[in-house]
Amino acid sequence: MQRLFILLLCLSVQVQAASPEAVRGSRGMVVSRSAEATAAGAEIMRAGGNAIDAAVATGFALAVTYPSAGNIGGGGFAVVYLKDGTAITLDHREVAPGAAHRDMYLNDKGEVINDEQVITLLVYSLPNVDVSFYRPPDPFFVGQAGALPIQVVNLGKRLAVLGTLKIESGNGTIENGTSLIGSLDAGDYFPLDSTLTPEQSGTLELNITIEYTDDFNQPRTINRTLEIEVVEGLVEPTLDPSLENGGGVAEGVSSSSEESLWQKIWRFILGLFGLDSAPPSNSDPGVEPHIEEPLPAPRPGSGKG
Repeated sequence: MQRLFILLLCLSVQVQAASPEAVRGSRGMVVSRSAEATAAGAEIMRAGGNAIDAAVATGFALAVTYPSAGNIGGGGFAVVYLKDGTAITLDHREVAPGAAHRDMYLNDKGEVINDEQVITLLVYSLPNVDVSFYRPPDPFFVGQAGALPIQVVNLGKRLAVLGTLKIESGNGTIENGTSLIGSLDAGDYFPLDSTLTPEQSGTLELNITIEYTDDFNQPRTINRTLEIEVVEGLVEPTLDPSLENGGGVAEGVSSSSEESLWQKIWRFILGLFGLDSAPPSNSDPGVEPHIEEPLPAPRPGSGKG
């Protein structure tokens, strides 16, 4: 009985290994992994469709009868020969995600990760963000602090989780230039008001970096550059320490003398009549009032008759 079973098994293997006779067609042929899908493509050709129509119908049918092959949304290639003699080649084979790398399935010790909960098919997409000024910045002067109205806008169609935003410049000092962004919905924005003190005039570059973690838990950085124009600051008058009042008077500006007693009396008289009695400014030291002394009375008999 055991010998008969072995003989039957060998005969079964030989029958399965035998190749069927080749199939030929005079007006077209549809071949696929599924008989149902092949029948769908052949039916399209019988209805008057061409080979492209039949291929599309077969692909849609395979998405149902043989889904593990990928089909819709999967990769492939095709060589199409049109009636006018034009040959078209299509190549849409699969490519690895943009964030894939050699060690993506290795742990910190270089060992292969076998946990099915970790190895998943992740869809990789870079965050689409815009870094700009949310209003035109004010003029910047050398040595003077000015506001930097920075904003980060999520231009993508899905949620973006961003990390630390940092603003740096080689020709200036920046205050409040670091902040954590967090989650940004599609179309949402994150403002940051920093302060910049430029050190030299001309075009100043702002180097902006945003750190985040991608879908494969890998650290990544977004780099942007903004430019502002810096002009020379206003020059204050030079103080002359040799002048009075501890050098508190600028060169070329004369110091007003102290108010005299007659000036004070004159201002008092003007005040009694409701006139301007304000003390003189530095630019208008005031006018010394002219007071005429009374002439002596003529003595009797001294006149000429």
